[in-house]
Amino acid sequence: MALPGGALARRADHRRVVVGVCIAKAVIYAVVLATQLAGHLSIAVILTAGAASGVASAIQFPSWRALLREYSVPGRLDETNALFSALNSVASIAGALAGGVALDAL
Repeated sequence: MALPGGALARRADHRRVVVGVCIAKAVIYAVVLATQLAGHLSIAVILTAGAASGVASAIQFPSWRALLREYSVPGRLDETNALFSALNSVASIAGALAGGVALDAL
């Protein structure tokens, strides 16, 4: 999916792609939450949501990188990429932790 994502990044507005994929991922996660609240969460739902989220991320990644190049200070793209990667990792860990705590509270 990264190849179609790259083609989309070349042709579409990067911000719209990033925002659109974020909205799509929010819908995916909302479906998982609704399924859990209805008491029907299963491995199949989790795997399907994970696959859909992965596809969305693969489509989004080239547009993120293009935005980083656009907004990076000239000559500092390496530092910008490193900061983005570090913050992305922290957000992934914090999101998983917060999700687990919230799910346990239900």
